Amino acid sequence: MVLPDGADADPLGLIAAGARAVIADEAELGAARAAVLAGGSYLSPAVLARLAPSEPVETVRLAPREVAALHCIVAGLTHREAARELGVTEQSFNTYAKRLRRKLGATNKAELTRRAAELGYVPM
Repeated sequence: MVLPDGADADPLGLIAAGARAVIADEAELGAARAAVLAGGSYLSPAVLARLAPSEPVETVRLAPREVAALHCIVAGLTHREAARELGVTEQSFNTYAKRLRRKLGATNKAELTRRAAELGYVPM
């Protein structure tokens, strides 16, 4: 989905609703296509930057494995795929995901992605 500047839509809501990619302009189409074809999703850095808070945010400390799990979630991997990627059981990955949602104050993957970007755990 192309979401031009000034569009009145929630990009994270679009991802949560099932959109596989949200980009700012067609120049990002190649990167979005590659991410989707690899089984992930893509949220344009330009679109993500529009969501950045204007006030400083608190520091949240994550363990290295939590950061790795967070990157898998942001990349759009399923819990099974992410567990395989990290070399852990799906049960262990579910524990990472629950802990991340609690630490970052998120109830779903879209909120988790937004908070991860706000806190600098994923590039904008």
